[in-house]
Order: sequence, then C-alpha cells, then structure tokens
Amino acid sequence: MYLVRAGAIENIDSFIRLHGLNPIELLAEFNWTVSLLREPETLLSYIKVADFLDYCAAKSQDPLFGFKLTQNQSFLVLGELVALLSQQATFADTIAFFQKYNHLHALGIQLSSKINNEKLEVHYHFDFSNQSGLQQLILLSAGHAYKYAQMLIPEHNNQIAIHTTQNISPECIYTLGDDSDVFRPNSDFNGISFPLSWLSKDVANSNPAIKQYTLQRAAVLNARYPNDLAAQVRFVASNLLSTGECSIESVASALDVQPRALQRRLQKQGMQFRQLLQKVRQLKAEQYLRNSQMSITDIALSLGYSETAVFSRNFKQWTGHTALKWREAQLLNNVKRIG
Repeated sequence: MYLVRAGAIENIDSFIRLHGLNPIELLAEFNWTVSLLREPETLLSYIKVADFLDYCAAKSQDPLFGFKLTQNQSFLVLGELVALLSQQATFADTIAFFQKYNHLHALGIQLSSKINNEKLEVHYHFDFSNQSGLQQLILLSAGHAYKYAQMLIPEHNNQIAIHTTQNISPECIYTLGDDSDVFRPNSDFNGISFPLSWLSKDVANSNPAIKQYTLQRAAVLNARYPNDLAAQVRFVASNLLSTGECSIESVASALDVQPRALQRRLQKQGMQFRQLLQKVRQLKAEQYLRNSQMSITDIALSLGYSETAVFSRNFKQWTGHTALKWREAQLLNNVKRIG
C-alpha cells in the first residue's frame, strides 16, 4: 500500500480558503476531515492524496496548486527526518540519508541521482499513477525537494533548479514570483538540480532553518504532552526507530535539548532513556504482531534491530513468549471472542 504522512499536505485547508473555496466541503468529497490532517504523522493513501490535489487544482483553476501549496508550508512538512538530517556532516550525506530513509515520509516514491555536466540531478519516480499522471503530486514533490535544498544550503537558493516534465505556460510560472526563475518545465525528469560542488558543503548543525524546525517541533510536542517528558521521548522514538538511528542524541536533538540534560531530566523522574526505548519497542512489536502479517524479520528491522535474533531474544524477555507464539495466542483469543 502506498502511504504518505499527512504533514505532506500541511496547511492545505487554509490554502484552499485562499482560493475562495470551502476546505470542509472539498475534504468531505474524499471522506476526510480537517481534524484528520491536523496530526502530521497520520498516514494517508498516497494515491488518494494525488487525486485530492488534482481535484483542488481543478476547483481552484490553478495549474500550479501543488507547488504553490509548498510555498505556504512550514518545515513541519518534513517530519522527524529533519532532526536526523541536521546531524549529517555534508550535503552529500544528507542526500544519501534521505534516499535511504525517505520511507519515513512516504511509501511509493523512489529517489535517484545523476551527474549531468557540473550539475547533480535528483530524480524522483512514483510506483503508482492516476488519471492525470500525478500532475499535482509531482509539483508538490518538486516543492518539497526545493524546500529541503533551501533549508540545507540557504545562501545559494538561486542555484537550485526545479524540473518537471510537464508543459506549463510561462504565464503560469510567472505567478510563482521569485521562484519563477528556478522553474524548468518540459524537462526530461521530475526533481531538482544544483551544482555538483555542493556535495562537499558542510551542513551539520549549522542551519538556522533546522534550528527553527526543532524549536517548532519541540513546541508541538510540549503542547501535545504538557509536562510529560517521557511521553515526548516515546513519541519521537517511535518515529525514529526504523531508521536504526534512534539514539538519545537524535531524540534529544528533536526535542531541542542536550543529551546529558535529557538524561538528567529523565533520571529525576525515575526513568532512563533505555527503559523508555524498550517500552516503545515492545508496544510497537505487539501492534505489528497483532494487527499485521509482517514477518518477524521485517518487524525487527522496523524496530531498529540489525539482527532478528536480538529482537527475538528481547521479545521473549519482555513477554515470556517467542514472537510467533505470542502472535498465535492473539489470533486464538480473537477467534474465541468472535465465537
């Protein structure tokens, strides 16, 4: 199934209003509500999002609706990946990292890169399509790629080019304002390009936009879990587990605190990061075993384990049962309840 975080269409309700339309009515056509989109980590059907963007573009009579939406979005659209991107040393490292972990944001899009003269092209390809050929989703993705590059190398935004295979009139592109100069319609790929020399640029912890994002994200978590540090840690850890990078350093970065300070605050509450991480892993493992057909190996990988045997050993310590026996017991209980 192709899925994407609701954060990808952050602020779409307010953007629809800017076009003089009623977002509640448009969302209702797709059996969605505004509240459904308020939580950026909610997973939505990627194909349905593509169809909804096309629908909004038609209703608003705006051929660039998808791209313009990204101009009205914050860095919250990027999710927890930003905290990890901020820890990469160079621009090349961030690209490699995002190519590897883009699935945390969306399932159904693939990234590849190609050197063309003195430029590096980042291409994206979708594993699905719709009646329009994903026109607005392609533009949305172009905007997000542009936003990533702007965030990481803010002082050279005019050297980024946005590419789309679509035929878009100069009049439409002119409505993009300052971004019209970097837009390249009728290209032979969808994505962005930038100077090859950027790959060696340092980005680690140097960008104020990344700092702004971590402050925003910390504020969101504080509002959702007021005075509950453990809940904040569990939430961030849950989103980082499958990267294999769920360390106290990465969680602390997402919460905008120093790792030692986070450890001290947890200790004052009688907790340790290791214990919270173990609890998150156990709860997610039980959810996967109870509600999905995922293999034990896939579950282990999604929880950040490099070896299935380590997960299996830990699960038995947590529950007293092997993962397979625990799943069988849950299925048997379900049959008894139905009977």
